[in-house]
Amino acid sequence: FGLLILFGGLRGLRSNIIWSMFWGVAVVHFCLRPFSRKMVLAGLGVMIAFAVFYAAYKHGGTKDFKKAVAGEETRYGSSVSKVALWDLARADVQAFLLYRMSRVGTDYQIVYGRTYVGALALLIPEALWPGRPPTKIQEGTQILWGDDAVLIGKASNLYGLAGEAMLNFGPASVPIAFAVFALCVSGVRKFVYRLRRNDGRVFLLPTFLSLCILGLICDSDNVLFFLFQYGTSVAMVLLFTCRPVRRSPTLSGSL
Repeated sequence: FGLLILFGGLRGLRSNIIWSMFWGVAVVHFCLRPFSRKMVLAGLGVMIAFAVFYAAYKHGGTKDFKKAVAGEETRYGSSVSKVALWDLARADVQAFLLYRMSRVGTDYQIVYGRTYVGALALLIPEALWPGRPPTKIQEGTQILWGDDAVLIGKASNLYGLAGEAMLNFGPASVPIAFAVFALCVSGVRKFVYRLRRNDGRVFLLPTFLSLCILGLICDSDNVLFFLFQYGTSVAMVLLFTCRPVRRSPTLSGSL
């Protein structure tokens, strides 16, 4: 934690520090010594407290930090309720999207998966594909600020799983998005229970478990960036350092 603060600084992103700590704790849990449920719950409490105090210091300096410690309202509204409803649920922006789409006379047109295609297109350099499909930034700016706002600025909001589904296919697609996400989480769960403690792929579990959380609160482009940031380097190390082990045939199979 101290090294993350030293190299990342107190003006960096909370997510970089939180997810790096999550990765390290998960490696210890799966490879060395599992943590008890009480320790996990205590760690979640520390994470939420860190998110509140760090946001207060980042936006308002030491003055807002002292207010947050004292339980007072800060200038930017850094509080536990804001972290829970905004950062961990995206309830504010999703409710506004639903309002803009359901009001009479709305001019927003669903884009049928274009933000997901735009996220995948980020893997191709813009020099090789100058006309790449836009990401959720363009669609989100149009519905939040209006069509003309794209020429003025860009909305950098995060919409979460439900919010991005509404941008692409409308509010009716939200249950389908959660169903697909549930299948992905079920696949990760099965993968976890198939691994043994001495399997090198255990080091990939923190990345997969993080994606199960990020898939709810982040967008497709953020999830893709996180996967490459935290998963590619570990996967490459495992690819060149681990060797596949063939399972010996069982007695019944050899007869």
